[in-house]
Amino acid sequence: MRFNIGRGLKILTDICLNIKHDEEVLVVADTNKIEIAGLLALASSERGANVSMTLIDPLPAPGMEPPKPVAAAMLAADAIMMVTTHTLTPSKAREEAQRAGARILSLGGYNYEILLSDALRVDFMSLKPVVEEVANRLTEAESARMVSASGTDIRFRLGNREAHALTNICHEPGTLGSPPDVEAYVAPIEGASEGVVIVDGAICLPEFGLIHEPIKLVIKGGRVVSIEGGKEAERFKNKLQSFDDPNMYLIAELGIGLNPKAKLCGNPLIDEGALGTAHIALGLNFTYGGNIKDAKSHIDCVLKNPTIELDGEFLLRDGELAIDMEG
Repeated sequence: MRFNIGRGLKILTDICLNIKHDEEVLVVADTNKIEIAGLLALASSERGANVSMTLIDPLPAPGMEPPKPVAAAMLAADAIMMVTTHTLTPSKAREEAQRAGARILSLGGYNYEILLSDALRVDFMSLKPVVEEVANRLTEAESARMVSASGTDIRFRLGNREAHALTNICHEPGTLGSPPDVEAYVAPIEGASEGVVIVDGAICLPEFGLIHEPIKLVIKGGRVVSIEGGKEAERFKNKLQSFDDPNMYLIAELGIGLNPKAKLCGNPLIDEGALGTAHIALGLNFTYGGNIKDAKSHIDCVLKNPTIELDGEFLLRDGELAIDMEG
């Protein structure tokens, strides 16, 4: 078991982040993740890096900002690993550190299950051109339509929004990864999404995980106006109401999972990246290229086996890629 955990650590420090001798490496951890953060700090030190670790209290929800001293420390680092209960990816602190040149791994929700998972042992380098091609097609498209056998049928306007390729190969300054979450994602034009989404995969919050009763989201004018279903739908409705924030109902992201070794299991970084899934997010998206700055969080909702068309051309059919990488 130690060997396998060590292998997982090396994938993060060596393959994904490519930590170098004498680099300034910062591990941002909350008090729920001290043990794994310490192992990552040790693995980075063994690479010859100058390692610092800072602890914060667990933040209440994904995308919330770390304390200002931590954000300032992030600006001075060459490489950062954010090992927190909830992801810091949607935060301004992450975006500013990345713009300053930091190579960042966002490791929200990390545990030993992920370090030991097959999903982390995928060949990230060989997947890189696939992820970049899907992101390029999302960037070039004016519109997208997503449907599924379970009843999803939603249209997005993408306009000139730039999509992002989460390849997890973070060797260049200002790159971001969340291994094993391999995906391409884009922030659709606010106010323009219309249709229905059947969430039958997962809600990416610790208190939800895998969904056993599909949740129906009715979307009008880029906003969720109705949440229907059974007990899980009621719990999700209550969760959104608890934010007391109308911006938490806004459509923020369309993401496409591309990791063939990831299977839905209830862990966000595995679920969001699973090949054969897509996800929408509600709330924050200004660090993803969108305009929603004031929402209190960012919540991803995963659905199975989608068909996605971009400007009328298939990108996915029932969860399978429908693009010719040699064409």
